[in-house]
Amino acid sequence: MYEGAATRPGPGAAVQWLRREPVRRAQGFVRARPRLASLAVRTLRGAARLRGS
Repeated sequence: MYEGAATRPGPGAAVQWLRREPVRRAQGFVRARPRLASLAVRTLRGAARLRGS
């Protein structure tokens, strides 16, 4: 699955980029490191269990 956006140059495009890019880079960093990715999955599952109870 891919993601994309079409924007015109300007302040609005910069704001969208600043909102999206740090999250995308962090996800890529974690996914590229299997041990870190498995730790993240376990942590998120544990948080979900806490929210559900």
